[in-house]
Amino acid sequence: MVFGGVVKRIKTVFMTERPAHSGDFLTELRNACRTEHDGVDQIFSHFNLQDQDRYSAFLCAHARVVPVLERWLKTRFKSVDTVWRTDALKGDLHVLGYNMPPEMTWEPLEDDGYAMGVLYVLEGSKLGGRVLAARVPQGGAHAYLSSGHEAGGWPKFLQGLRTALVQGGDAYRANVLAGARQAFALFAASGRQSA
Repeated sequence: MVFGGVVKRIKTVFMTERPAHSGDFLTELRNACRTEHDGVDQIFSHFNLQDQDRYSAFLCAHARVVPVLERWLKTRFKSVDTVWRTDALKGDLHVLGYNMPPEMTWEPLEDDGYAMGVLYVLEGSKLGGRVLAARVPQGGAHAYLSSGHEAGGWPKFLQGLRTALVQGGDAYRANVLAGARQAFALFAASGRQSA
């Protein structure tokens, strides 16, 4: 599935749907992505992580998205301070007797703001992963969900994102939103495919 051709529309929405700058662009980003974020949460809430087949389907849904996003982000950010999770995801699927599924097709915008939006979604998903890891039966394969931020990693990331949003112009902020929305859209499409 290709998610190209919507960046111009997203830029228009981000630049016109929000009130005059509140000065807190991070809150504006969260609010602008709320519908997509809630949609992804709704789709993935239907996976019973205590059932091995449903948990495997949940991991496969992530495995169609996470590797392609991480691989691209590594080309955009040479020294980003993060925990990449593709290997943990691959290991969990192997333990459960599955291979990595085919990846979603994606045409990213080659832009730093867009990349920051994608990274925002992946970094945020680590918070939910830690909560979900507790739902996996004890002794189960949960390296992917347990892979999170180092101590203080999330606040540090948010501070860097907040600084970038303040220093960037409207076009940069619009591209951050576009990247975040497309990352959410990829997760939503893959989750529906595995449901």
